[in-house]
Amino acid sequence: MPEDAVIAEFVNSTEAAEGQLDYPLILAGSRMIPRLCRDIQRRDFPRRLYAMHALGDFGRPAAIPSLEKVLADEGEAGCFRAQALDTIHRIDERKGVDWAKRLKTPLDPDLKRSRDEILFSRSEIKHMRHTYVMALRNFKD
Repeated sequence: MPEDAVIAEFVNSTEAAEGQLDYPLILAGSRMIPRLCRDIQRRDFPRRLYAMHALGDFGRPAAIPSLEKVLADEGEAGCFRAQALDTIHRIDERKGVDWAKRLKTPLDPDLKRSRDEILFSRSEIKHMRHTYVMALRNFKD
């Protein structure tokens, strides 16, 4: 499916459950990474949070610079900065911790929560959804 068709399915889907909104991106594969990296820079891009989350599912470091731009933009809404931080951390744990350490208070509540989870979480549980997404990407009809 062409990139534009994948994006159209992603932004216009009314059938998918919330946890499945990024499936068209995942199923289209890593070829969508450059497009998503451009699109998440646009504040008017629908479902930006889900697009950033999909970049984390791909786990490719190439997405980090675009996510860092969102995170570094203090004029950006806290929920988007928080998702960018979470996604950076999912892709590169060390880089996510470094970013979390650099964030100073006062912070938006969403961003503070994400920062604190990264810095103070003792959990060793990795993102279980990653396993599910990998299975979904490898699914063949």
